[in-house]
Amino acid sequence: PEWRALMDEMAVVATKEYRSIVFQEPRFVEYFRS
Repeated sequence: PEWRALMDEMAVVATKEYRSIVFQEPRFVEYFRS
């Protein structure tokens, strides 16, 4: 179904954004621990 392809695409985008925040945002650890 078409919705599965959309969900797959959303998962790829969400994973990239999450990794961008976790690995490239210098204040992430400080924020996460507070």
